[in-house]
Amino acid sequence: MKHTPGPWEKRHSYGIEINIFAGDDLVAVAYAWEGQKKEGNANARLIAAAPDLLASGKARIEALEALLACYRLGKRATEKLLTQLEQSKKGWEAAIKKAEEED
Repeated sequence: MKHTPGPWEKRHSYGIEINIFAGDDLVAVAYAWEGQKKEGNANARLIAAAPDLLASGKARIEALEALLACYRLGKRATEKLLTQLEQSKKGWEAAIKKAEEED
């Protein structure tokens, strides 16, 4: 079974619940108990970033496999591969920022 496609976003709700949606579909709920509001919000951000982190991780693995293949064959990385690695790096940076940025 596959997960609900992203992007996911954190939306505030009432009380202790923080809802994570994919479009109009509720995909997860994080709880921000009294005295743990910051931690609950951080958990919700991390959950919302999960599809981005997964996609970035898969892209990085693909780029690294291509880079390793070049080195195994004694070849230098092509400009296309270097661009792919740079895009993968930017994807990771964006996903991590989404997971860590404060409200």
